Formats: sequence, C-alpha cells, structure tokens
Amino acid sequence: MRGFTTSPTRQVTLTAGGESITYTLYPLPVLFMPMLRAAIPEGDLTGADRSMVYEQRAIAMVAESLRPTEDGIPPHPDPAAALDAWRLYVDELAQLFQAAGLTVAMLNRLCFAVDELEKVSGEVLETVGNGS
Repeated sequence: MRGFTTSPTRQVTLTAGGESITYTLYPLPVLFMPMLRAAIPEGDLTGADRSMVYEQRAIAMVAESLRPTEDGIPPHPDPAAALDAWRLYVDELAQLFQAAGLTVAMLNRLCFAVDELEKVSGEVLETVGNGS
C-alpha cells in the first residue's frame, strides 16, 4: 500500500470517558508533506500565527494518515489551491475530529504517532526498498 511491499502502520488507542477507540495510522504519501508545506506556508510568521500553521498542518497530517481506514474524511484541496481553500479544509477536519470526540490532546498524540510512523517508514524505504 502506498508504495511499500509491506506497509508499516501504527496503532494508537485513545481513551475518554471510560471508552477506548483504536486508530490505525498509515504512512503519508511521499509527496504529501512537501505539498502541505507549500499549501500552508510558514513565511515570516512568528508566535501565534506560526503555532496556527503547525496546528493546521498537524490536523491535515492526521487526516491523511487515517484516510485509508476512516470513512468521511474529505479529500484535500488541489495542491495549487489558495490558502483560504486549505484553511477551510482544515476547519472542516477540525470540526469532524471534534464531532468524533477527539480533544486537542488526542490529536496531538495522533500527530506524534504519525511523526514516529514517518521515521519508521523512511527507515523501511532506506533498508528494504519500496518493492519497485
């Protein structure tokens, strides 16, 4: 899946209010992060604006990593779409995650797991190859 002979995944179990749910995260498509950095640029931002950019990117990363198994995640805008289109997309994702009961702390945990998975999948590609 997504270029791997065997796709590395990461499972994260979140618990809230006595209920647990396990999410399976998948590697991001190879060109996703460069596209996301271009779509939601940092520029010369400082402070709160820079934090907002990181938060928007984190939400989009988690959504893309969950896409193979979670229904209802809307497709991302065209890579060349205006920044406003990407902000609307991220707002829609944030509402979707909030409706699913995910808190900011839970999203942060999922984002850290995506980062870890990206490191592992990078190591797999370097040592095993992508089966091409």
